[in-house]
Amino acid sequence: MPGFVKRYLEWLQQGVPTGDVVRYPVIGPDYRTNLAGVFIIGDLSGLPLLKFAAKQGFEVMETIHRDLQSLPPVASPDVLDVVIVGAGAAGLSAALQAKRLGLNYVVLESVRAANTIVNFPKGKLIFAEPMQIANPSELPIRESNREELLAAWQALLDREQLAIREGAQVTDIQRRTDGHWAVTVAGQPAVVARRVVLATGKAGNARRLGVPGEDLPKVLDRLFSPQDFHDLDILVVGGGDTAVETAVALAEAGNRVTLAYRRSAFSRIKAGNHERIRQLADARRITLLFDTTVVHISETEVELDVGGQRRRLPNALVFAMIGRELPYAFFERIGIAIEKTWTLTRFALYGLAVFIFTSIYFGKHVVASRVLQEGEPVRRYSEWLVPVLIVAGMIGVVYVVYLRLNRGKLDTFRAYVGPTAVLLVTLGASLGALWWMSGQSDANFLWGKHPGFWYSLLYTVTIFIFGLRRMRRKQWDGYIVRQTLSLALIQAVPLFLIPELLPVIARHGWIPAWIEAQAFPHGDYWRWYGFILAYPLFIHNVLTGEPSAFWLVVSVIQTFVLIPGLVYFFGKGAYCGWICSCGALAETLGDDYRTLAPHGERAKRWEHLGQGVLLVIFVITLGWGLTHWTPAGSWFRTATFGGLSLPVAVEHLRHWYELVIDVGFAGTISLGVYFFYSGRIWCRYGCPLAALMHIYARFTRYRIFADKPKCISCNICTRVCHMGIDVMGYASQGRPMDDVECVRCAACVTSCPMDVLSFGMTGKEHPHDPASRLYQLRRGASAHGSAVTGSQL
Repeated sequence: MPGFVKRYLEWLQQGVPTGDVVRYPVIGPDYRTNLAGVFIIGDLSGLPLLKFAAKQGFEVMETIHRDLQSLPPVASPDVLDVVIVGAGAAGLSAALQAKRLGLNYVVLESVRAANTIVNFPKGKLIFAEPMQIANPSELPIRESNREELLAAWQALLDREQLAIREGAQVTDIQRRTDGHWAVTVAGQPAVVARRVVLATGKAGNARRLGVPGEDLPKVLDRLFSPQDFHDLDILVVGGGDTAVETAVALAEAGNRVTLAYRRSAFSRIKAGNHERIRQLADARRITLLFDTTVVHISETEVELDVGGQRRRLPNALVFAMIGRELPYAFFERIGIAIEKTWTLTRFALYGLAVFIFTSIYFGKHVVASRVLQEGEPVRRYSEWLVPVLIVAGMIGVVYVVYLRLNRGKLDTFRAYVGPTAVLLVTLGASLGALWWMSGQSDANFLWGKHPGFWYSLLYTVTIFIFGLRRMRRKQWDGYIVRQTLSLALIQAVPLFLIPELLPVIARHGWIPAWIEAQAFPHGDYWRWYGFILAYPLFIHNVLTGEPSAFWLVVSVIQTFVLIPGLVYFFGKGAYCGWICSCGALAETLGDDYRTLAPHGERAKRWEHLGQGVLLVIFVITLGWGLTHWTPAGSWFRTATFGGLSLPVAVEHLRHWYELVIDVGFAGTISLGVYFFYSGRIWCRYGCPLAALMHIYARFTRYRIFADKPKCISCNICTRVCHMGIDVMGYASQGRPMDDVECVRCAACVTSCPMDVLSFGMTGKEHPHDPASRLYQLRRGASAHGSAVTGSQL
């Protein structure tokens, strides 16, 4: 990549954090999973705080008690009401409430009660956050240290004598024919219950380095007491708060500590940790190695790759503090649905979506043209080639992903039949539908209405229906209501009703002649869309037909005066999140699918595609201007290249852009992946207007501010961002969020369980003071009183 291009792209994304998200189980209201009768609470729900875990344990038992009251009693004494798997804060809270409600229960714990707290470093402080959340459980959660909290919990356990079986490793959960659940315990008889609550957390599933020597006894994934180690050469691997706190504790205990992190800088650690490790590094008590990965571990040393160069260090201990993984294999075995998992059913639904949107977008393009059946060979070739490549690419890539993710199950020829059939049927049905639609006439197509009418009507109705649902689910929050109504009304009036009514108005002579001639020459009433959908998103007013001074002036004012001003004062989202029809569908229909957005470094790099699309449209515009807006006898109009005149060559280029970008990317691809990769794929990766606004957004005063002391690093804000922004990375640092992708959807602000985030403007001394907030969302007490679950995200 040329140096100036690299510098330009780095300028657009100035050191943005690029953290990824953990795939959690799909959890619905009241902590229910896709398995009827199985619930998930605690750390497995994505909220890492003890108070949330205790609250969830209390609430899930209230739900189970209500469920069981509506069922006939079970005669067999061997069938329990509920099995609770895990005796952490969530499991103990659930057990306490189960006892209070008179439920027949048991807690199965693989190690010992409160094992996660036991494994905390000695003297670790425990915080009772969030302070605004009440703990309805009897399990005490208060500010204390590890030892004090364990003593309080042990006193409660001694007093209550809860039914806890320690050393009970659950290996399987299966539904019996009578509807009850059989919980298999290693080396013990199975337990049968009507309901199961999974509260295991993820502390027992450390991520692995995947290098030789990782299984040596000196490689650890927990630090119990830093004082147990002194005067040793220690390597700490990782770049999160846990890794930094481990390195700091070991250095302060008198060890020679090296911290290795695979990225170029810390992006998600809290400000206090960042300051402390910087001080120790400046004092040469810790060695920081960025862009570093572990290659090999031996008894006496470690081999590292530091920026592409190998380095060996003496070593006595390695602490691999790279996080914990959820028990995905266990979930898969019992049938718990996981976010973003590709099953055959999901792949089949994806194929159906590809077929539908191929038919809608390419079909709308070819209706009444007969170009696929009777057009000139060159024209027919281009019209067929693009949809074939797009459909084959869309379904083929995911086909390969499906095979790769499920390779452990594909051990027979029969296992390949299903996904291969989906691939071939999708491709064949899509192209067959295009062939049929190419032969239809406007007059015979659904009561004589052009496909564009039906598409716009369906688009508008969808936005209204799902917009109403969005407002209701967000508890009629003022910001969400205003934003949704703005998007819905702009789509309904200027983008649907007015274009449909303009021909009628013109027939009655109600449009002044000079406006008709300048704005809608030859009855081109479709040009009205240009008042809302600005160039270069809507290119047709500039790059279609003869030069139009009216639309050229309108486009210049819109794109280079009005929109830059709007972005400067209110951020890019003022257009993308409040005006644009693409954003309208994403924020309404796409609201349920925002957690499916791609995150991480690779996903952020792909966002540069939009700059490439923007460059292409600028090149086409320049060529169009030179070949259409110059005198008739000019060189630009008469020059030929490869047998084509320059105007014809530019026209071909514009046509390919329309097929590949307007119809293929903006329509077929973005809508085809809507329910599988979130509704903002076009906005992130293809929209040229968004790419242009990214440049403007580098100068905006708009930010999302974070009250960093309150951030608990739960990562919910990042999970719900359908633009792939690592919001938690900003919040952990207390850095105002300035990612140019932000569309002001407010999902991160409304979903934050700690009210950490708020909209604001730079230049304010105290951005979290109510007087300085631009649009601070007001959340009622009810929003704080309910847990954030998968369905609410």
